[in-house]
Amino acid sequence: MGRVVFQKLPIDAYPDLSPPHVELITQWPGHASEEVERLVTIPLEVELNGIPRLESLRSISLYGLSFIAMNFEYGADPYFVREQTFERMANAQMPAGLVPSLSPLYSPSGLIYRYVLQSSDRSPQDLKVIEEWVLERHYRSIQGVADDSGFGGTTCNTRCCSTPTSCSPMA
Repeated sequence: MGRVVFQKLPIDAYPDLSPPHVELITQWPGHASEEVERLVTIPLEVELNGIPRLESLRSISLYGLSFIAMNFEYGADPYFVREQTFERMANAQMPAGLVPSLSPLYSPSGLIYRYVLQSSDRSPQDLKVIEEWVLERHYRSIQGVADDSGFGGTTCNTRCCSTPTSCSPMA
């Protein structure tokens, strides 16, 4: 048995031996963790709990953020479990305008780098614009980088910001 498994192991410097893993992130800026838990995390958990081959579902609700991590049985098709997650999260009853996002398909050991932007002469909104329009685009253009998930900072009150300098309130 061990010989068969050994021959089927992926050949890589650091082979991914982890089971399929899906993470669901929902940002709801300005809302307390209790409110996020009650109106976002719990409705999503109720919908996601019945996904086939789900082994564990863990969540955390923070100020303005809901994070749900699901581990599936070894051998489960990662694309199937992601599709099931997409289908079920659409059925969750949540506040209007909130759209949960699925993290990219990557190994759970793939978190490489965290960073914080700070400045004594720039506002949190300016730093958020720099992160979204400069840093995030550069990081995503690097081969092998699956995602750059920004969190924090203020956002402008526009319906659409097409450029970093167009953050002015729309009528």
